[in-house]
Amino acid sequence: MKIDRIRGTCSPGSLIWAGTQRTKKAKRFRKYLALIGRRESISITTLAQAMPVSVHKACDDLQDMLDSGILETGYLDMSTGRLILSDEGLQEEAPPAPEPDEPEPEEDVLDMNDDDAVLGEIRRLNDDIDDPVMSQKIDRIGEITGKIFAYQKQSPNRAGQLRSFLSYYLPTTLKILRAYARMEEQGVEGENIRSAKARIEGMMDKVVEGFEKQLDKLFQDDAMDIATDVQVLERMLEKDGLSGGGMTLGG
Repeated sequence: MKIDRIRGTCSPGSLIWAGTQRTKKAKRFRKYLALIGRRESISITTLAQAMPVSVHKACDDLQDMLDSGILETGYLDMSTGRLILSDEGLQEEAPPAPEPDEPEPEEDVLDMNDDDAVLGEIRRLNDDIDDPVMSQKIDRIGEITGKIFAYQKQSPNRAGQLRSFLSYYLPTTLKILRAYARMEEQGVEGENIRSAKARIEGMMDKVVEGFEKQLDKLFQDDAMDIATDVQVLERMLEKDGLSGGGMTLGG
């Protein structure tokens, strides 16, 4: 009976020790709250170092705070080692986005208004293409293109006449010649390559003719102006007796 009474009795020392422990825990909890502040997420290791306590001790303290309601919402995410203070629940890591396919390298886009670059590209293609007949026609295309650029510099106010030539005909011609050069360098004459090359070779006369007509068309207004000037000059000469056999000295 005496033993039972001793076991059922709490000594004053034990009560003081328990109260001290509660006071220490309350102080730790207040410090945790101060360190957490308004954050919705914080590293447990960071909290442990700031307290300072071990990470294991910090986990125990934080779980006690969650269980007792001191921290109203949240959980310990041990996969990331963080205290999450949010009511959104566990966030699954989003699957990694598929890596985008690497774009195929694009050919350098020529500025069709850069005459040096365009004429240089025509010369390069001519050097790459071995067929002598094609080379002769490319020479002619380069010659006419150079004259068209020269006209553009001399008469910038008529640039609108070259809009279709610079935006479609010239770049498309260069694209076709690049394709021809690539097929020629393969060193084989399969059916597809042979038919494609023949198609390009067959249209080159029309391309050259089109470039020549474009150059001639640029001088259409000049030709009309010249015709008008000649007609006026002839009339003035005739009026003043300065044409034909009727011209005399001294009136």
